Amino acid sequence: MGRTRLIMLSIPLGFMLIMIMRGVTLYIAPIHLKLTATDVSMLTAALWYVWYVIRPIEKRDDTYFLLNGYYLIPVEICIIASLAQYHPYFVLGLLVVLLLGAVVICIAMKKRYEDQGEDGIREEKKKSARQTAVLMWVCCVMGVPSVPALFLYDLRSPSYALSASEVPGEEAGIREGDMGFAKSLKKEVWEGLGREERLKVLLELLTYESGKLGIDCPDIRTKCLSKNVLGQYSEGCKEMRIDIKELDQCGSYEAVLIMLHELFHAYQHKCVAEIELTEDMKKLKYFESLTAWKENVEHYENGMKDAMQYLKQPLERDAQGFAEEEIKLYENYF
Repeated sequence: MGRTRLIMLSIPLGFMLIMIMRGVTLYIAPIHLKLTATDVSMLTAALWYVWYVIRPIEKRDDTYFLLNGYYLIPVEICIIASLAQYHPYFVLGLLVVLLLGAVVICIAMKKRYEDQGEDGIREEKKKSARQTAVLMWVCCVMGVPSVPALFLYDLRSPSYALSASEVPGEEAGIREGDMGFAKSLKKEVWEGLGREERLKVLLELLTYESGKLGIDCPDIRTKCLSKNVLGQYSEGCKEMRIDIKELDQCGSYEAVLIMLHELFHAYQHKCVAEIELTEDMKKLKYFESLTAWKENVEHYENGMKDAMQYLKQPLERDAQGFAEEEIKLYENYF
């Protein structure tokens, strides 16, 4: 293996290994395509294998220098796919330009051979020349937006966050007994809201419900979560999270149910962290739930092995019970 080829191979390999290690996710809203970190890792590995091991387009010695661009194309594909999360229609236009350009190049080269009377040229050589020209076209055109896209978005998936301090209770009308935000939960209103507007409504809901539970309102963020995870609460970040695809597609009922469930987890964590139980207190029925929560925190199952056992855990069972009971307060708004 030549030194140049080794260097050109190491660039995409290193880039794709970084993608896998960082757990890059992908969400393209217009086509509802969501790929978790595992999905992206598997597809990235498959792309590397196909492009560099199976090699659908063979290198020829007489065009070796130009075909070095061959090694950069998978890297550009990954960057352009990431860019599509933010500017999907730009990327669609780019793909159209690539396709039309490739067609024009093939037609132009065929015409050139005919005009110069080079019909005797071996078909393999013609094919190699066309492949080289198309590869250079693809490499150059995708390379132009790839560089700024990499620096601007750094392969990150879309993520929107709101701090609880951004929605003061008085301004949002979130005072005790005042649920002005609930009018946005009506189906016709909710469906007309954008992603960040929905997030603000949910934050107002959390502010109201946090006051009832007697805890500080956590911040809220929407991002691409793991497969089958619709929402989660991060104790370390004091942050509620809802899956970005779920937020885009779900109705207000589902969104509220997710938020109530996760908010109760915040309440549970606060109770577990701040209330110390003696052995005698653990025997009292009054502290039965808190005792179960404390034990569950130490032996929590994430549901990867047994989904039913996951749902039966005291933390999950009680959070879901709270959500299903509390959501009845809003049933006239859905």
